[in-house]
Amino acid sequence: MDSSRFAAILLGCLLAACATSGTTPTRVQATAGHLTLAAQPAVIHPGQQVGLRLTVAGPLDYYVGCVYTEHLWAVDSQGRKVWEQPVDIDPICGQAEAGPPQPFAKHLDGGSSLTYKVDWQTSPNLKAGKYAVHGAFSASRPTLTAPVISIQVS
Repeated sequence: MDSSRFAAILLGCLLAACATSGTTPTRVQATAGHLTLAAQPAVIHPGQQVGLRLTVAGPLDYYVGCVYTEHLWAVDSQGRKVWEQPVDIDPICGQAEAGPPQPFAKHLDGGSSLTYKVDWQTSPNLKAGKYAVHGAFSASRPTLTAPVISIQVS
């Protein structure tokens, strides 16, 4: 093998190693039981938005109506809550003259899923560091807790 061909192969290997060693994940995801929690992007700057998805897989019995179905929150490295959003509660709850409507049971078949999407618009003042994102599916009894994922703010 001549030296120029060897140098070209060596340069190609070095470039390939550099290209893969410094990659940053664009998405982070974790699954436990019926729940999958995902975030994209996984690395942000203060003030950027993170798209969060909580996917619930069947089979599962759950409730709809005047209940929060999903609850997401983020904490900093000190355990302080920096963001929180319960979502998907029926807006007519508490407005009926005869009292709020009662939740009713539903069933999610095996092989089916529900996906809840929430955007976390981070503060421009959010400090650099790692933030743990938590999720729960509160419509089931008992409440199901999603695995924790991490977002890096740089």
